[in-house]
Amino acid sequence: MKKLRLSKRLQAIVNQIQCRVLADIGTDHGITPVVACEQGRAEFGIACDISHASLKKAENYIRERNLDHRIETRLGSGFETISQGEADMAVISGMGGMLIRDIIRENLDVAKSMSRIILGPQRDLPTLRQSLNEVGFAIEDEEMLIEDGVFYNILICEPGTPTAMTPEGRMFGQALIDKSDPTLGLFLIELIEKNKRICSKAKNEKLEVEIYIAEHVIKQKSYSR
Repeated sequence: MKKLRLSKRLQAIVNQIQCRVLADIGTDHGITPVVACEQGRAEFGIACDISHASLKKAENYIRERNLDHRIETRLGSGFETISQGEADMAVISGMGGMLIRDIIRENLDVAKSMSRIILGPQRDLPTLRQSLNEVGFAIEDEEMLIEDGVFYNILICEPGTPTAMTPEGRMFGQALIDKSDPTLGLFLIELIEKNKRICSKAKNEKLEVEIYIAEHVIKQKSYSR
């Protein structure tokens, strides 16, 4: 069978999976559980989606890869189709951070019954980080990568007692800051330049705060500008 060619972002997510049963929330085409099973990172998968059309695509793809005995599909929103303790890891990726926040909050007992959840938010990362902290998820690690000129973050979260969140940790990711992630340095430099261009045309207090905190992190970690 032809080997799948994965995006950098998807492979980075799959690299964090090691479990018996993986729940993929918002599975779309079902690629994540297929890859996880084919690479031996999950024994079984549950592919969940709110869209009938997406789930049909996932069913066809799972059958095409001869994995219909290991991956089942379920129609529904978020974790509502998953029983507490049924899956030991979950992936939620390709959505906005506020939607991911709502999915976790709406079925918090199910989410916290898992050993790890891997998140790939498209936006609203500060809001998501703050929410995870409030509901009792620790961000154990965070990755940042660039693909096709776009920055992506991957949050590796586990239920537990999170540490107090600093303004810079909330905004840019404490794990990235702590390990002086070089991609974070590139992101901060681009962010400052972009925000300064906008602020030169019209006052924007939110962007000015971002500039101030980003410059603090650059100085703290000695990122080159």
